[in-house]
Amino acid sequence: MMDAYHNMSVPPRTRVQRMVKTVGRHIVFDLALVAGLPEKRGGETLAAWFDAFCRDNAAALEAAPRPAGYSMATPLPRDKSFPEGFRLCEDPILTVAVLGRVAGGLYIPRRELRLNPDLADRLYAFPARDFPPEATGEPSK
Repeated sequence: MMDAYHNMSVPPRTRVQRMVKTVGRHIVFDLALVAGLPEKRGGETLAAWFDAFCRDNAAALEAAPRPAGYSMATPLPRDKSFPEGFRLCEDPILTVAVLGRVAGGLYIPRRELRLNPDLADRLYAFPARDFPPEATGEPSK
């Protein structure tokens, strides 16, 4: 006896898309606006800037109040205003400490700091609840 599960020889007729609507407060990280990237963003120029920034601020980057666990980022378009509950992180140290540990939109807490060139062109929003209170400007509970 055959049923529909046995006949997998044709592609599906419907297409499923997963859409996630973010809720709650978020912290937006913008490497270009906050951290002072050079205007010329060629590969070598960007890498040299990042290496110098990390060397000059090594202790502060390690002490930055970043998330202790993994966190998924929500990419935001650069040309629109932020939705309600989203605010820009204006701390260049925290911005580099977080975005330097992002791989494919996932924050990895123990990742060595690396600069992915597309981070300079995108905005990433992380849930504020993933950060310690001193990073969000909220009073401790």
